[in-house]
Amino acid sequence: MIDFKNAGPKTAEIKRYLLPECDEAIRKLEEDFYVYRKSLVTLEDNEGDVFERWKVRHSERLDGMTPYEFIRDYTGDPPVFEKYERIILNLIQDNYCSPPDSVFEDFFSICDRQEWAEKVIGICLDAFSMNDTDIDALAITMIYGISEHVSGFSNDLCNRFFETAKAVRQRDPELASELVQVGVDYCKNGFDVAVDLIAKRMQEDKPMTGPVAEKLLAVLALMGRKDEKLYVIYRTLVKRTALLDERLEFYFDLVCDYGDPRAVSFMRTKGTALVEAYKALPANAPGKDFLFRKMMRADEVIKTLGGQGVF
Repeated sequence: MIDFKNAGPKTAEIKRYLLPECDEAIRKLEEDFYVYRKSLVTLEDNEGDVFERWKVRHSERLDGMTPYEFIRDYTGDPPVFEKYERIILNLIQDNYCSPPDSVFEDFFSICDRQEWAEKVIGICLDAFSMNDTDIDALAITMIYGISEHVSGFSNDLCNRFFETAKAVRQRDPELASELVQVGVDYCKNGFDVAVDLIAKRMQEDKPMTGPVAEKLLAVLALMGRKDEKLYVIYRTLVKRTALLDERLEFYFDLVCDYGDPRAVSFMRTKGTALVEAYKALPANAPGKDFLFRKMMRADEVIKTLGGQGVF
């Protein structure tokens, strides 16, 4: 684990947000939710928003108050920002308990939600440079917890998501993929920033390989948004990829997920080339099975997009 005891100012700030002080009141709140959750036995018990139902239920563990009343009593009148923040930060990281939406709204009413959210997420992104799996887990949990309540992050923060994903991709490809997903889903111009990033990379003739690049390509294809630059990217990837390249089928899948009927034209060209290459090889030649799978997939994609297959 990170040695926070002898930490510098930046590391101390990371500690404050990723390991906030959990006092007795917050522990009582969490324990009350655990007990409440255990009482939810049937499917009907678990329907709807269990956090909102929990917050209005009186509890002896909370001195007869509801969790919502307990939180309001804890934070004071007028509410103290640091106390509300401590509750939010602790509950976001809890695997079972989460702040009810109304508690988030109360907290956001006393702060600039966008400024606060971007600051904390920026600190979480800094934390990944520590190369500590426990810290990673806390940071990504915090990012998801905040992003679900505040979205439309700035382009600067969007770029940081992608840059951080690139920095961690070797040691943790899954984490890199998650950061890419959040950047696209929750940043104001996440789609456009991602498309521009890929377009620039391709103009520089850099290979679109690795977990970050492939995740970006896949996420964008599935968003259901049509964009001319993205269409050109997928077309270019298919056209310039060699017939025996392992990535070709992945690019076919992207074209299929993107769903633009115009792709039938270049897919037919590639599919026909695969068929001709397949026919030209002797029966037991290396690569023949590979070509067969690729030409069959090309045929499927063409037909899915409304075109006539290559057979």
